[in-house]
Amino acid sequence: MIAENDLIDVINEIHQYSVLLIETQDKFLFGVYRDPSNRAAYLHASSELLTRVSRSELSAQIASDITPLGVSRIALDDFLKGLSGKKARHIWLESVGRKRTEMGFMSVRELKAFLRK
Repeated sequence: MIAENDLIDVINEIHQYSVLLIETQDKFLFGVYRDPSNRAAYLHASSELLTRVSRSELSAQIASDITPLGVSRIALDDFLKGLSGKKARHIWLESVGRKRTEMGFMSVRELKAFLRK
């Protein structure tokens, strides 16, 4: 289960050239990235979006501050409510800067531990 405190800790560690995507068991996709002014921005979509657009393409668009079709920007409260108490199906952290990297995690706690290193 995803804990709200863990989400807040992860949000604080996300840097400007990273996109975090979390797919829940109930087939929703949530995302966090830093916009050009370095403020955290939150996204919500149906996970069916990943059947139409590759995850790397979606991350690149989000990092460029482009809101892809089918993706909604949401407030922090909606992001936290949408994920708190849910089970994660997939968690991806992608660096979209000069050196592109993709990492997968089994849980938000595992991601949190990785970001704190």
